[in-house]
Amino acid sequence: MQTLTLRAIRARPVPRFCAGLCAAPSKSGFRQFVLFLLSISGRKNYFDVIRRKPQLVMRKMPRMNFRIAPPLFASLLAFSAAATDLQPAFGDSATERSPRLRVPPVRDLEGQLKPLDLFAIELDHTQTVPKSLWSVATPTNRAGWMTIDSEQLSNLAERMLAGSARFVTPCYSDRLGGIAWPTKCGFICFEPGTSRELMQLVIAHSPLPVTATTFYEHIPGLTLVEFNSSSGAEVVDALAAMSSQPKVLFTEPDMSFSGKHHGAPTDPLFDQSWALHNSGQFGGLPGFDLGALGAWQQTSGNPSVRVLVIDVGVQQDHPDILQLPGRDFTSGTSEGAPGGGPANPCDSHGTLVAGCISGKRGNQIGTCGIAPLCPVMSARCFTSNLPCDGYWTASYSWTANALNWGFANGCRVSNNSNGYGASSAAVAAAYAATRRGGMVHFASAGNSGANGSDYPASLPD
Repeated sequence: MQTLTLRAIRARPVPRFCAGLCAAPSKSGFRQFVLFLLSISGRKNYFDVIRRKPQLVMRKMPRMNFRIAPPLFASLLAFSAAATDLQPAFGDSATERSPRLRVPPVRDLEGQLKPLDLFAIELDHTQTVPKSLWSVATPTNRAGWMTIDSEQLSNLAERMLAGSARFVTPCYSDRLGGIAWPTKCGFICFEPGTSRELMQLVIAHSPLPVTATTFYEHIPGLTLVEFNSSSGAEVVDALAAMSSQPKVLFTEPDMSFSGKHHGAPTDPLFDQSWALHNSGQFGGLPGFDLGALGAWQQTSGNPSVRVLVIDVGVQQDHPDILQLPGRDFTSGTSEGAPGGGPANPCDSHGTLVAGCISGKRGNQIGTCGIAPLCPVMSARCFTSNLPCDGYWTASYSWTANALNWGFANGCRVSNNSNGYGASSAAVAAAYAATRRGGMVHFASAGNSGANGSDYPASLPD
């Protein structure tokens, strides 16, 4: 049986925290325990009472009419004091306080993200957005989000902002010069072998209420949690606090970030597809190609080898691409939504990439792919910018969800012909876990000609 001692994060006075605990009928023993603490602490912070007067607690505990195992008692006690004193961005009511314009430090896998004097606002579409907000905020390429500088944000009327926005979060500059921001979700990765019960115990006592939890079946230890918060700063602080808990390897905000497409063919005619077969048709060096004709003498692929295409979607009814039904992970759900096809006029890159892999051969249409008998499965993980500038917007979780789903659905290969503006420990864990499971990953190094590779091609696995 696994045991652990949970560290207290930040304590708050009893009356604000114990009401929620005492209201939980399934935790009657713990409820009586909290009432017991109240009886000996009065108006004091009950964690301080336990910490400073353990003898008093242990002396009076046997008189209480409930039983709780000492190790579990210690764990519950330590984390019962973990209730944070962080406040929601808009307070407990629409008029209680203005948003706190804090910008906590945020790191991705490869270093610190640069803070911007900018905030992102997720609009509440059930409410009318005032003209005063539209006049000072800028729409983003991510549906339902706008950005606004901190001075304008602080000048907005409290009631107006609270009624128009569901979430306010600080912004950062990613390595492509795009805008990144924490969402209300975050990753918690536990040590290998940690039981589901211990994971649930740590998550249940998060500094912020958790409304949803995803346990990744094929990425051991990785969980995605959604916090009940209206402040990105709160989410970052809560995850930073949880990173110090035992059995936790790392925590990370599920960042919204930018990315860009890497090269894809633009001409569908095979006699011009010099990368497959270079005869010097453009004055190039004959034979400087993939050697597709020679490879096809050995194999043209196998229908059992499915290829996961991580991109902006693949045209699902394309007549010249061998494919199985895909999924759209930009919905935010772990299993994605039915589809996997493009969703806006600029979502064309994924179809080109899929054609390079599994374009049908010998059907008298266009050209063909390098592995025409291997079906592709589309995982739409990015949303192209409008206008079509070759860039897109995404969240870390969309890639992690796609890899987990692809592995579960028999994909033995993945392809990601894109460069990310930010790097993620959770995405790295997803790639590493599926690689250990036998999945082979390909990612493009980039088009710049510079030494080194873009992310995720730079990952060691």
